[in-house]
Amino acid sequence: DLTWENWFERLRNIGSIDRQESSYHFNCLLKTLDLNINSEDITFKTKKDGISGMTFNISLPDDIRILSKPITSPMTGRVFFHECGHAINYATANGDGIYNIYTPFHDEAVAIIFENIGIQLCMNEKEQKIAEQVKFLETIRCSISFLFEMELWKKPDQAEELFLKYQYLLN
Repeated sequence: DLTWENWFERLRNIGSIDRQESSYHFNCLLKTLDLNINSEDITFKTKKDGISGMTFNISLPDDIRILSKPITSPMTGRVFFHECGHAINYATANGDGIYNIYTPFHDEAVAIIFENIGIQLCMNEKEQKIAEQVKFLETIRCSISFLFEMELWKKPDQAEELFLKYQYLLN
């Protein structure tokens, strides 16, 4: 059974993925979309525990770093494509000063777009199907989390009760 306690572990272990190399997936995006980005400016590092994915823009546009779990399943591949979206966003920043900085909303929107593009263009049919199912389950989880947050604003003194009420919906 999929529960709040095992949610992420179970989703990360659904299915497998044929190609596990970060460079393969990133280059697939660049080549398929005909993006002219110097992939040498983007560094990939994997870590098995403690993080799903994160992208750092150390120095735009020539020092961008992606930290992610190893790509072993459609979910970890999906997260990696999301982080690639951030990296591509940073690598294509070409404004001056403050105009070189995107809002968090814009940054997340671009990452989600590239996450979906990566699934469709760089995963095989079986991997795509699993990734879409995982995305659906994650949408449900995020919606429940949103409902929890909205009610928490109204009843901050009931945080634990509200958390249990909403997270129970995932069981």
